[in-house]
Amino acid sequence: MVANVEQNTSAEVVVAVQAPRAQPSWAGVLYGGVTSLTALAACLWAPIWIPEAGVAFIVPVLGVAVGVLAHHLSGSARDVSARRHRALNRARAAFVAEGVHRTRERTGVLLLIDEEEGRVEIVVDTGVEGALAMGRLAQVRFGGGTDGRDLTNLQAVLDGTRAMGLLLADALPATPDDNPDELDNTPRMLP
Repeated sequence: MVANVEQNTSAEVVVAVQAPRAQPSWAGVLYGGVTSLTALAACLWAPIWIPEAGVAFIVPVLGVAVGVLAHHLSGSARDVSARRHRALNRARAAFVAEGVHRTRERTGVLLLIDEEEGRVEIVVDTGVEGALAMGRLAQVRFGGGTDGRDLTNLQAVLDGTRAMGLLLADALPATPDDNPDELDNTPRMLP
């Protein structure tokens, strides 16, 4: 996909992916633990007798169920502007870490697919900023949400990448004698 975009533009496009972290949220751990202790207390002091096998089943199942629910609810309730801010900061850091700023004509473009925050962010170098108004690039939709940057599915990201490629081709057309492939086209997985 990146090679197709770069055939028509002198810009260097780099795709980076931030996979979601597999760590539980503190809300999930806290609510799961409190639920487990409450279920254990209810089983121990219940007015009816509950067999040990029932206690061994009820306590962990309730704890895990409430913990998973709290984990998912805490993730979906995160503030949209905070998610956007964290994703943009991660994209800026990746722009420097991946050397996108080192292109000869300063025409680097980093497209970050941030699965952790559920966002797609773009960071461009000064050569692209000078040739392409950021307002035009901000109109490219890579998914849902009010700004078109909420990660919805892969097809939306691919469509957005094609649209971005057309804008870059108009602003920074490829020249036959000077269109080096300065940066590797393989998507990068961020740590």
